[in-house]
Amino acid sequence: MVGLLFTSLATVDRLLKYQYEQHHEAWVRDGEPRGFFFTPEGGGSTWAYAKYFRRIVRVTPEWIKRDPRAEELFKSAMLWNNLGVKSLWLLVPVILAAMALTR
Repeated sequence: MVGLLFTSLATVDRLLKYQYEQHHEAWVRDGEPRGFFFTPEGGGSTWAYAKYFRRIVRVTPEWIKRDPRAEELFKSAMLWNNLGVKSLWLLVPVILAAMALTR
């Protein structure tokens, strides 16, 4: 499950890095988000990352729709994010059960 989470974070980072390199103006408009592993020159913003991800989950940005490679990275990021989030929800009952057993 930890592997799923790291893969999820890495796929979003690949999308951010691609945006930074190929659609820099859009990256600046998005608040210059940094990733979990990806840190652009100048640092980038962790706060912008959270806002960025919440926004792209709801509405696919135009720069992604117009760029086949960006769309491919976006779909991969959404797939791995869904798997990572679902794995967390599967893990919660296991942790709660283990905590109940240790009382």
